Amino acid sequence: QSTGFADRTGHIIFEGDILTDGVIESEVYWHYGCYVWNGCMIADYDVGFQGDKLGMDTKELKIVGNKYEYNRR
Repeated sequence: QSTGFADRTGHIIFEGDILTDGVIESEVYWHYGCYVWNGCMIADYDVGFQGDKLGMDTKELKIVGNKYEYNRR
């Protein structure tokens, strides 16, 4: 299922993709009405509330594989 969001290289992110921010690699999954990466909601913009970051901007992330074809080292 497509999330409708793109990573920093412009590739469309799908549920099950493995994304990285350069340090952490984690899978994208659907949870209670939103897509989640590393415990944070993902969006195509910076989501915040009173200075606290509630979501992860997908333009900070890069697809490195998916859960079906990716072997973590």
